[in-house]
Amino acid sequence: MVNNQPPDYVVGYGRPPKQHRFQPGQSGNPNGRPKKPKDLPSIVASELKKKVRVTEQGEARFVTRLEALAMRLVEQALKGDHRALKYLVQLNDQAVDPDDFEVGTDAQAILNDFLDKYDQRSESQV
Repeated sequence: MVNNQPPDYVVGYGRPPKQHRFQPGQSGNPNGRPKKPKDLPSIVASELKKKVRVTEQGEARFVTRLEALAMRLVEQALKGDHRALKYLVQLNDQAVDPDDFEVGTDAQAILNDFLDKYDQRSESQV
């Protein structure tokens, strides 16, 4: 074996001979670290971020799937679907900070009245 090391270079732990070191641009792990498997929340989040084509009033535009689902929920609530309306109100309560949003006393009374009637209906159906 040819020893072309400078005389002051000591070979030892963590100091391999220069001819056995990785060459510039060469990695010790060419395949790299294995990718972490995706978990369910990240898969769902990535699917909801994908764009879909939606036609509104004759015009097509692209929105995320999450936006499309929210639009469909609002449409169903406006058509009179009580379950969609109740779910929409629950989502709104979770998403909106009550300090930032004020509902007039009349609107709040109407909403409370509706929710009371809906709760009575759903209990009688069970």
